[in-house]
Amino acid sequence: MQHCQILVADESQQQVGLLLEALGNAGYRVLIASDGEDVCLKAISDMPALILMDTQLAKLSGLAAAQRLKQFPATRDIPIIFVSSAGQAEDRIAGLQAGGSDYIVKPFYMEELLERIRIHLTLARGETPRPQDTGSASGHT
Repeated sequence: MQHCQILVADESQQQVGLLLEALGNAGYRVLIASDGEDVCLKAISDMPALILMDTQLAKLSGLAAAQRLKQFPATRDIPIIFVSSAGQAEDRIAGLQAGGSDYIVKPFYMEELLERIRIHLTLARGETPRPQDTGSASGHT
């Protein structure tokens, strides 16, 4: 599972930096997209194993990008995890209806995000997620 490529898009450079560091430390290769249109282009050209993106992106929202990616056979099965500060029930439901596999509200625990990534990558491979011995909880981001 490690060495999988994950596409990350968030308008906050601080958030991108935190994700880049945590995902890199967990053994993932990270590709950064600058906006929603870039997410679509890089998803098609680089075929990441998973996409992490905010719902609020420039040029094309994360929701619209997800809907677009779910229309193409090549990108339809890539799991999308939304990571957003838009945390109302209707926001989360909209993310799932747009094609998101999961929706995490900021601030979040990095350990929880990494575990959700592991589970979604396992499911995408058609395998059953197994319990992990993860130790103690990490901090909020």
